[in-house]
Parts: sequence; C-alpha cells; structure tokens
Amino acid sequence: MKRTLPLLFAILLSGCYTMWKTPDVTMSSAQDDAAAKQFEAVANMAAIYVYRDEPTEQYDHMPVMLDGAWMADVPAKTFIRLLALPGTRTIASDDDRQPPAVLEAEAGGVYYVRLTSHVGLIGIFGRVEETEAEEAQPAIEGTQLAAVLGY
Repeated sequence: MKRTLPLLFAILLSGCYTMWKTPDVTMSSAQDDAAAKQFEAVANMAAIYVYRDEPTEQYDHMPVMLDGAWMADVPAKTFIRLLALPGTRTIASDDDRQPPAVLEAEAGGVYYVRLTSHVGLIGIFGRVEETEAEEAQPAIEGTQLAAVLGY
C-alpha cells in the first residue's frame, strides 16, 4: 500500500497535466516557414506577424484574435502570419483586461506583434504589443511558423 499511494498520486498528476495542456498546434512546412521569413509585403493586403519568442513552454498555448475572431493558438517559439485588409485592425489574446494591439494597417504594409504570457493574481494571461521590424525579425528567425487552419 505504501508503494501504490505515490504511484496513484503520480498518475493523477499526469492526468491533470494532460487535461490542462491544450492540443498540439499544426506546424507549417519548412518551405512555408522559410517563405514567411522573407517578410515580404503583399499588394492590397497587410501582413501581420504575431510571434511568441519566449524560451519556455510553461504556459503552453496562447490564443490570438484578429478583430475579435479567433485565429490560432500560439505556443512558445512560434509565429503566425496573417493577411488582413487595410484599415484599423486589433490583435488581442485571451484577457479582456489587457489592451489589444491596434494597428492602422495599410495595403503593402508589414506589421509585427509580440505575444507574451504573464502570471497574474487570477491566472495566466497573454499580452500583445506592436514591435518594430528591427526587433521582431531576428526574434521570428528563431521561431517556427504555425499553421492557421481555415484562414
């Protein structure tokens, strides 16, 4: 009995961790990853890179919304590339208390938004902030492109 109690406890903890962890994210091909890292503009659209260069997967997946619509869950060390129509665009994560990144997107423009996870008193939340190309591009080089399914 003394040996089975720790074993049962370990099984219970692993089950809780599995339930807490979100499903795996589909990664894009190496060719798509390399093409996205060219950071090329798209005529008549705005290219928006949302990246998460955190070195840890402690807070596994953070949701990303574009104009209030869910786009993807972004794990650590990944990025997504969204194409949007010109105009005012908002990028947010999962916490309404955190301000979204508001972009005045122009056709042919390339924009960068960094997503970070933070621990608050009530739980874990994502924070977004617009960054400059000089900071974002080297950070994105060290990440992988996650697929945005159905987009």
